[in-house]
Amino acid sequence: MKKLKEFIDRYIFGKTLPTDMRLLNATYVIGTLVVVSVIAVKVLEGNAEYVVMLLALLLLPILFTIVLSENQKLVNMSNWIIILLVCGFAVPFSFFTFGGIQSGMSAYFTLCLFLIFILINGSLLWIAVAAQLLIIFFCHYAAFYYPHLIENITPYQNYIDSLSTCVICGLYIGLVAKFHKLIYDEENRNISKFDKELAKRSQMLRVVNATAMRLLTPGLGKFDESLHKCMEMLARCVSADRVYIWNTRKQKNTLRYMQIVEWVDSARRSPYTVPRGKFFSMNGIQSWEDLFADGRCVNGPVSSFSREDRERLMPFHIMSVLAIPVFLQNSFWGFVSFEDCRNERYFQEEEVAILRSGSLLMANAIARNEMTAVMREADERSRRLEVETQAAQMASKTKSAFLATMSHEIRTPLNAIIGLSEVELQTSSLNDSTRENLEKILMSGNGLLDIVNDILDISKVESGKLELVPVEYDIANLINDAVQLNIVRIGSKNIIFNLQVDETIPTKLYGDNMRVKQILNNLLSNAFKYTDEGYVIFRVEWQKKQDYAEVVFTVSDSGRGILQEHLDSLFSEYKQLDVRANRKVEGTGLGLSITKNMVEIMDGTILVDSEYGKGSKFVVKLRQKIINPTPLGAAAVDDLKKFRFAEGHGAKSKSFIRARMPYGKVLIVDDVPTNLDVAKGLMLPYGLTVDLANNAREAIDKIRAHERAYDIVFMDHMMPEIDGIEATKIIREEIGTDYARTVPIVAFTANAVEGTERLFLSNGFDSYISKPIDVLRLDRILNQFIRDKQTSQTIAEAESAATLKDTAATDNPLLGMSVAGVNIDSGVARYGGAEGYRQVLRSYIAHTPSLLEKMRALSEDDMESYAITVHGLKGSSYGICADVAGRGAEALEMASKAKDYALVSERNGDFISSIEDLVEDLKRLLRKVEERGGPKAKEHKDAVDRCALMQLLDACRRFKTTAMEEAMAGIEIYDYESDAELASWLREQLDNLEYDSIAKRLEEVLNVSERE
Repeated sequence: MKKLKEFIDRYIFGKTLPTDMRLLNATYVIGTLVVVSVIAVKVLEGNAEYVVMLLALLLLPILFTIVLSENQKLVNMSNWIIILLVCGFAVPFSFFTFGGIQSGMSAYFTLCLFLIFILINGSLLWIAVAAQLLIIFFCHYAAFYYPHLIENITPYQNYIDSLSTCVICGLYIGLVAKFHKLIYDEENRNISKFDKELAKRSQMLRVVNATAMRLLTPGLGKFDESLHKCMEMLARCVSADRVYIWNTRKQKNTLRYMQIVEWVDSARRSPYTVPRGKFFSMNGIQSWEDLFADGRCVNGPVSSFSREDRERLMPFHIMSVLAIPVFLQNSFWGFVSFEDCRNERYFQEEEVAILRSGSLLMANAIARNEMTAVMREADERSRRLEVETQAAQMASKTKSAFLATMSHEIRTPLNAIIGLSEVELQTSSLNDSTRENLEKILMSGNGLLDIVNDILDISKVESGKLELVPVEYDIANLINDAVQLNIVRIGSKNIIFNLQVDETIPTKLYGDNMRVKQILNNLLSNAFKYTDEGYVIFRVEWQKKQDYAEVVFTVSDSGRGILQEHLDSLFSEYKQLDVRANRKVEGTGLGLSITKNMVEIMDGTILVDSEYGKGSKFVVKLRQKIINPTPLGAAAVDDLKKFRFAEGHGAKSKSFIRARMPYGKVLIVDDVPTNLDVAKGLMLPYGLTVDLANNAREAIDKIRAHERAYDIVFMDHMMPEIDGIEATKIIREEIGTDYARTVPIVAFTANAVEGTERLFLSNGFDSYISKPIDVLRLDRILNQFIRDKQTSQTIAEAESAATLKDTAATDNPLLGMSVAGVNIDSGVARYGGAEGYRQVLRSYIAHTPSLLEKMRALSEDDMESYAITVHGLKGSSYGICADVAGRGAEALEMASKAKDYALVSERNGDFISSIEDLVEDLKRLLRKVEERGGPKAKEHKDAVDRCALMQLLDACRRFKTTAMEEAMAGIEIYDYESDAELASWLREQLDNLEYDSIAKRLEEVLNVSERE
């Protein structure tokens, strides 16, 4: 009975099989009972052995089918066999053998239809039902019309048939009711379970929604606290005891994990703590990584895991675990693990799906928070960088301002040194010794200028604005200038200098000769500075490369050499190697850095080979275009070696002919008298009418007062009150005449930093000349803006007049005269003759007393004004070649700038007295000149000739200084009875450059209007 009960529970009332399969098995059981009862009746009657055997054979597949009901594939096949055997053969056969219509076989036909509906689905169902109905119809039709085919039934059979009909119908109805109740109860249980799951899912969704609100809404608390609370809510929702968030990182092709956040139920804390913030390999759970790679979760009891997984997880008292992988931006970011330390279970699919969303939210929030922190740090760095950038820009502006000021302050006196040397070298009467000394002074001045340019070039290199200016140049001049400038560095050192030049090198090349010269100056100056005795070799070689000459300059010395560890930093800026050993060596430490940058800008190379204590060798290779392939030749090389090469700096001033331009009028504006003297002296050979203004306001007034008075204006850049740029803007925009808008204005500037030319051209200037003045550039500008604008007839007349003047030159009236502290010969040479020098002396005599009066008013509170005054006196004294007075003024200027009132006060009185004596000596000199220049007694006249006064008036109106002097000379050859005061007054005003006052007085004397 126990086996039978187990059989019935397993195949009929158990829950392991589907409901339709259990109902079918019950039907099989009912059919089996009926068949057994029929077999019993037939055995009692003893008259149907074949029927018994047939029914016994039918019983076996039915029982076998019930046993096979757990195997779906075999059941499907056996069902068709049963339908064919039972519905198509056994039941119709039994209908005819068991009594036909009079028997209970109709119940069996009902059973057949029941079997068909249970066993068959789809379109085959209706085909099988139709076939079964046809079988029923034909069976009943045959029984009605052919009764002889039906066997007669016995009383037993009739009783059995009735009984089996009741049993079949009753049990069938009962089973249907029973299974209906089972199905109903099962559905109720499923609905109740679904409701619970739905409620749980709703709760989990609310938790996920709350998690999203906390993590995505700012201002709900600190991030770490919000994240920890969200983990707790998700854990409580699925009855988890611990939650960990793990981040991954690839290290040496190994995936490593780091626990970044944890939540642990206080009652379920592990005896082992999981380290936070530390990456470690999880080689023991390689299977987990395979699942994560496919986006699948690790889910289930730990006891079902592999041995390696159990060994890793059991010490933490974990019973079940759910590990959910997280992908951010299609990349594996990490995973979130939920751990149950009390139950062995599988987390349900609904739980896993919702926990996936929660895990993704938390990972996104963590990544976003990290990104926000990075962005906040980046913003902070950006703010710091902005502050640093502003500071750097301010420093750059400060440096630029310093460089501009330094350039101006240094180049201004250099202008005098180089410019006046150029003026002196124009004099043909210089003896060889004087000319040689002047050329050395000029080259030394250019050397000092090169040092200034070094400092400015560093600024250009740093800003990437160092530009090349290629020109045609003579290689011999370049070599000579470099050697002459540096040979003086030998001094008293026991050094042998050896110059080796390839005689076949082309005479004329194309490139930036100034930069090449600067490179050579740096290398040669270093060789002489760091060599105490021995030799310095300068070798110039070349190789032809198509239309180019690859020139190789080699400078070798037997000096101190360079340590091997210092070679790498040799070309660093502001770096003087072996400072202790070279502490007595002058230099900025910029030369080699600039040299390397210049070489690289010219696509060249520079190499160094040195042995400490034995010397160094620098090799520079530069590619220059060949202009004149004629070889330099042995004679020129021999002259270079013997330092006799004729075309140095001194020859530069003589290598071109200055065109006479008496038709031109120039206005020079500068607040430093010396600069005015230099500029005027350099323009004297051109025969120009030169007008001077010592401030911008005076220059503006001169241009406003006269229509087309000047052919060109040379405007100083840095002046007090109104600088050159502002003055040019006023001339261009405020005067309002076409002449003011178009008159050529050329900037005079001692500022040579990068961008100077662009600055002037963008502010109304037509060109610029840097100080010291380059006579070649000055010549080009004068030709461009004056000579080239004249007609050919005007130019021819000027050249003819210049020739006549040269042939009619007279003796120097100052020859043989002397004044203590004044070099008269240099003054005559500087200003192109005695007459020009006499004009400068008259100006000095006229203006110096006013300066001395200002110096007498010395005050400790106003040392700055004193410094400006004595600075002006220094320049004018040097300008007349009174070097003793100039040096005295310079010493007082330096002391006043240093605020040394005691020293200035001590020396001021004696200095003023010495200048007063100098002025008196100069007055006596001019009187002697006048006495020497004409008869001792002048012819007397009653009044000044009206024509002479008209000539002087016309010259003043047209600002023709040469014409003024000629007219005044015609007036001063006479002594006057009634106009003596007028003649004296005219001379005084002319010396003071008061041309407007002269014109106004003469208009009154001559009774003429300004228009006449």
